[in-house]
This record gives sequence, C-alpha cells and structure tokens, in this order.
Amino acid sequence: MDAANNRTLTFQIFDLVSADDDARLCRDIPEAQCNEQPRSFVLQTLSQALSKIGDSLADAKIVLPWLLGAVGAPMFFVGLLVPIRESLALIPQILVGGYIRHFAVRKWFWVIG
Repeated sequence: MDAANNRTLTFQIFDLVSADDDARLCRDIPEAQCNEQPRSFVLQTLSQALSKIGDSLADAKIVLPWLLGAVGAPMFFVGLLVPIRESLALIPQILVGGYIRHFAVRKWFWVIG
C-alpha cells in the first residue's frame, strides 16, 4: 500500500468517526498540523485498541486459569484462583489502613489519594 492510498484511508476513517459537518475542527492551529490530524487520530486510536487487546491477553484472569489447565492442575485449584487473587489484592489496603489509623486527622490521606 503506497502513501497516497494510506493517506486517503486515514482521511476516510477520520471523516467517518469525526462527523466534521463542514465546521473546521482545527481553526486554531496551522493548516499543516490540521492536515496531520486524521493520521494522528487513526494512529492513536489503533495504538489504544492494540494496547487494550494486549492488556486483556496478558490479564491474570485469563493467563492463570490457562496455565493451571496446561500443567494439569485439578479444577479445585482453578476454582480457588478468584478468591485468592481478590484476597491478596486487599493486603496493601490492610497495611496502609493500619498505618493511617495512627493519625487522628485522616483528611490529608484522602486528599493525597
């Protein structure tokens, strides 16, 4: 695919999702940057979609059951994965909560966040 076809494809995708309606969306930026907006939009959207797919495929909720099934672990252990994972996720809250309880005024911990 050459650059001209790629450019028209990005403009078609951008026009499809942006619904420009003849109102210039980039009136505050120079024309050269405005012409790059469709390409940047398509690349950013594609990047975020691929990142989300990668995160989903590497998620512990998918990988750990598959791994236990691959090594032939009993289904009993697969059933324990969710309670173990959820309870271990609370350990940082328990540790931080114990530290915060020593303070009479806890407002700033909420502010910091």
